[in-house]
Amino acid sequence: MLSEDAQELGGDPDEIAEVYGGVALKENEVSQKDRSLEVVEPQNRSAKINEYINPAMFRTTDEDNWSASLQSVLDQPSVSFPQKLILGGMIFSVAFGAWATFGKIDQVGHAQGKLVPKGAVYKIHPTEPGKIINLAIKEGQKVKAGQLLAELDPETASSEVERLDKILDAYQIQLVQQISSIERTRLEAQASKAISEADKRGAEAAIARARASVA
Repeated sequence: MLSEDAQELGGDPDEIAEVYGGVALKENEVSQKDRSLEVVEPQNRSAKINEYINPAMFRTTDEDNWSASLQSVLDQPSVSFPQKLILGGMIFSVAFGAWATFGKIDQVGHAQGKLVPKGAVYKIHPTEPGKIINLAIKEGQKVKAGQLLAELDPETASSEVERLDKILDAYQIQLVQQISSIERTRLEAQASKAISEADKRGAEAAIARARASVA
């Protein structure tokens, strides 16, 4: 068992006499009082080896890692450090208080309700019926008199204009016909008047001749 441990430590089993701090030492490097080599069971081997390990070989102190001046600074903090800590806490408290007093937090809520306009409600009535194709305003927007609110579909108005044009043309034709009828009636009246006057003159002449024959 010990021979296997010696081979693992990298040496000849006959030359290995002691394990010191995890380092294999040869027999001539071991002191006379520590020459005895004891074979122990595997379960007691680690405890036996720990008895020969010097803890001082692995202990490091702050003096080994730091210089004297730096070590003194670390051991004795600056006198102004507590003051700086208190000052930083006061600045943080003032900043937090100012933010809590004057800061604004946007809150978003979801709820169901009904919008009620403030003031009087005005109903909009178009002068001409039609279909809305463009709404120039938004809900809740302020408007003024004369502002365009909505645009109607011109197709409906165009159809209505064409219909009215046809009616106007028909009325104009009727007007021309009536004027022609009036003119014809006037001419007929004039002819009738001329005939009546001729008949009157003929009757007067006949009466005059009859009176002359009687006398």
